[in-house]
Amino acid sequence: SQAFRIVGEPTIEIVSPGLDENWPVSEIHTISWSKGGKMDNDFLVSYSTAPYLGTNDITGIVSYNPTNNTFNLAWAVPDQLGPTRIRVVHNVYPQIVDTSEVFHVVGQFTVISPNGGEPEIYANKPVTVSWYTRGSANEVNLYYSADPLHAAGSWTLIAASVPNNGLGTNDVL
Repeated sequence: SQAFRIVGEPTIEIVSPGLDENWPVSEIHTISWSKGGKMDNDFLVSYSTAPYLGTNDITGIVSYNPTNNTFNLAWAVPDQLGPTRIRVVHNVYPQIVDTSEVFHVVGQFTVISPNGGEPEIYANKPVTVSWYTRGSANEVNLYYSADPLHAAGSWTLIAASVPNNGLGTNDVL
């Protein structure tokens, strides 16, 4: 039989995103929610960024999975970095609503050079670091690690507050 739950009043419960998840800019993520009680499948989905003073509608085709009683909406994460919440409200009964826990919209970085394929990098000789960015991070901090496992404590700051315009380069020693 289909998944169900017994509720006193109709409810909506957001399943995804979860607390403190990181959703990178431009990636497609699925917003998921379930409903309890009798109501039409007519929902408005929106997002809000800190300080959560307004909302932006999310449009698309909502699918339903009767096996786990979830509604799903694919979302191309916009370039609005920072703490974010999703809100799902029933269109006919707006008192039936849920708001997600805070998750984070984050930028993505791809190091172009050096990328590990260089034969040798020497101490005290300038090296140009090049990267590509998705997301509107105005400045970046550059770090390096000599640890092959890149353990958390192994990173050393190279340069702080480097201007970032989406495709960056910086000469470092």
